[in-house]
Amino acid sequence: MLGGAPKRDCAASKLDHRAAPIGRSSKGKSMINTVAVIGGSGFVGRATVERLARAGKQVIVLCRNSERAKYLKPMGNVGQITLVAGNALDEAVLESVIRPADAVVNLVGILAEGGGQRFDALQAELPARIGALAAKHDVQSLVHVSAIKNDIIWLGYKWANEFYSSDYFQQLYDWAILMIKGGKAYVDSQSSEQM
Repeated sequence: MLGGAPKRDCAASKLDHRAAPIGRSSKGKSMINTVAVIGGSGFVGRATVERLARAGKQVIVLCRNSERAKYLKPMGNVGQITLVAGNALDEAVLESVIRPADAVVNLVGILAEGGGQRFDALQAELPARIGALAAKHDVQSLVHVSAIKNDIIWLGYKWANEFYSSDYFQQLYDWAILMIKGGKAYVDSQSSEQM
């Protein structure tokens, strides 16, 4: 109690309020101090930001409207969670969020197109851009969350087998390098409109 006021039982009072690490790891080390969460103001984002803050990470949250995402700030210590308002499809904004990060979590996704939000832009082009920027800035860990599996189930189909491309990332990467070197593929960071 402070000044006779009762202690409130809220989410912020349950957090681990140890000092968050200041600075960043050198990119060659496995220590992850700063995590960029893209699309962090939704249901999954809220839980992700809270867990990262509890673990003492500096968290940079890219969201469309930082005013409406202010509820994320009390989940960490003062200055531990930074909200960045912007469009994830804007290359400069996206790079400004990824550049200082040791790890990136992409939670952007839509279940239906509308209001200028398109599947190809948000669930194909954006993850590709995030991956390219993560590689450019030596990000140590990249997590991409998708609800596409649930869309298929909702349509009434069942998976015969389920595989995760992340389990085969090194093989896929090696194949991509071979295809690029063989002139059968290339890296293009243009949007589909520019192509």
